[in-house]
Amino acid sequence: MLLNYKYIKSRIKTDKYLLILHGLLGCADNWLPQAKIFSKYYNVIIPDLRNHGDSSHHPIMTYEAMSQDVIELLDHLKIDHTSIIGHSMGGKLVMLLALLYPDRVDKIIIVDIAPDKYKIDSNYKLLKILKSIQLNEFKNREEIKNHIINKIPNFKELDLVMKNIRLNLDKKYEWKLNLDALMNNIDNLANFPEIDKVSSTNTLFLRGDKSDHILPKHYDKIYNFFPNAIIQTISNAGHWVQVDNFNDFIVHSINYLQQTTNN
Repeated sequence: MLLNYKYIKSRIKTDKYLLILHGLLGCADNWLPQAKIFSKYYNVIIPDLRNHGDSSHHPIMTYEAMSQDVIELLDHLKIDHTSIIGHSMGGKLVMLLALLYPDRVDKIIIVDIAPDKYKIDSNYKLLKILKSIQLNEFKNREEIKNHIINKIPNFKELDLVMKNIRLNLDKKYEWKLNLDALMNNIDNLANFPEIDKVSSTNTLFLRGDKSDHILPKHYDKIYNFFPNAIIQTISNAGHWVQVDNFNDFIVHSINYLQQTTNN
């Protein structure tokens, strides 16, 4: 599947690329503020992953299928190798890419997720709420927001949800998300693929100090797959590290991506 994507050309002449992969319910547009900063050093590509944003819908939603989508996009853009940043679901996808396609990957940054299985309860509940909302009955986005805010009081989740709404050709509102596929595959997305590989890719894990997605109990699994990984904590940040502490996230990421390594 050829993914829809945003391409932010670097402000300098460079052949270096940075790919950014969003999380569940995310889209390329969510990462544009960060991408503009990174474009000082890299050509930045931000795809909408399958069943998200303006990319195509498909009933299969596995990390293996998504990794093939990403490789197809890189081939389409004639990019041999790239550094990659991934948040949450996108972070798991980055890990799998590094394990399956090490020759296509330079450095990677995993944002607040580990190669482990997480509980599906909150995500599945949110998807069920979205599925219950008949968008075509609303006249404008303000009506939709006022309706949803009573069901989803979390501001960050509300912001994500509102960016997943569009007008169709009949001038009716609809979800960009393939909610059925996400709900049917939520167990796949919560888990991490069973894979007997170890990565030598230079890897940075960034965790939010207020998040429980990367805790000491996850460290063994991280180092089993990525023995040379560095784990750093961003202060004043929950799961959405790149939003909660934008400046520190940018500084840590650029410092890591720009530093010279022996690998």
